[in-house]
Amino acid sequence: MVLNEAEMMRNLNHKNLVRLLGFDDHGELKNANGSTRSVFYMALELCSGGELFDFIAQTGRFTEPVA
Repeated sequence: MVLNEAEMMRNLNHKNLVRLLGFDDHGELKNANGSTRSVFYMALELCSGGELFDFIAQTGRFTEPVA
């Protein structure tokens, strides 16, 4: 499912969507005890300005034109 989502994100290009800049499905994470596990890495476009959830919590829900 993650590979499918990464492929879909690669093909999206819109000013209102966060872009996928890079994806690696062969990552490896080493735990403190020395064991390792396979992980995915996704590099996404920087979206400064804070969390969308926090903004909605402070201002209330969006109107249709804003959404």
